[in-house]
Amino acid sequence: MRKLGSRSPPRAFIDRSAFQEPATVITYASMLLVFMGLYIPYFYIQVFAEQEIGENNINQYLIVILNAGSFFGRLFPSLLADKIGPMNTIIPCAAISSIVSFCWIAVHDRAGTVAFCVVYGFFSGSFVSLTAVLWASLCPDVNRMGTRTGMMTVPVAAGLLLGNPIAGELVRGASFVGLQIFCVATVMAATCLLVAARWSITGSGVQRKI
Repeated sequence: MRKLGSRSPPRAFIDRSAFQEPATVITYASMLLVFMGLYIPYFYIQVFAEQEIGENNINQYLIVILNAGSFFGRLFPSLLADKIGPMNTIIPCAAISSIVSFCWIAVHDRAGTVAFCVVYGFFSGSFVSLTAVLWASLCPDVNRMGTRTGMMTVPVAAGLLLGNPIAGELVRGASFVGLQIFCVATVMAATCLLVAARWSITGSGVQRKI
C-alpha cells in the first residue's frame, strides 16, 4: 500500500505500445482529418450567409442555432452510445455530418441555411461528447488512459489548427464551394478511417459493442 503523502511514480509521456495497435493508429489519423473539417461551418457560416442571402437579422443567430443543435447532438447520441458503443455511434454521426456538409453546397437561401445549421449542429455535436469515450474504449489498460488521452489530443489540436485556415484560403470571391468540398472530403475520409478502425477490431462482425 502506498504511504499517505507519498508521490505516485511518474507516468510515461508517450505510450509507444499504442503505435502497435492498428485501431488506435487509424483513429489518430481519423481525428486529425475530422477536426480539420468538422468546425468549418462554425467558423464560416455567418460569412457564407452574408454572401448568399445578404444582410439579414437571422445571420447573427446562425452560430447560436448551430450550437443549439450541437447541444442535443451531445446528449442523445451519448445515450445511444451506452447501448451500442461509442464507435458504433460516432461512425454514423460522422457519415451523416459529411452528407449534410455535402448538401450545404446546394444551400442558397435563408430557410436552407437554418435547416443546415440545425441538422449539422446536431450530428457534429456528437464528437464533443463521444471522442473522449471512444479513446477510452480503445485503451487496454486504465492506468495508461491519461497518457493515451493526451496522445489523442495531439492530432485533434493539429486538425483544429490547420483545417480552418486552409478552408479560408479556398474561398474564391463569393464562392464557398472549395471550402465546402474541403469540409466534405475531410469528414468523409475520417468516416472511412473510423470504419477501418472498427474493422481492424471486429473483422466482419457487426454485433460487437465497441
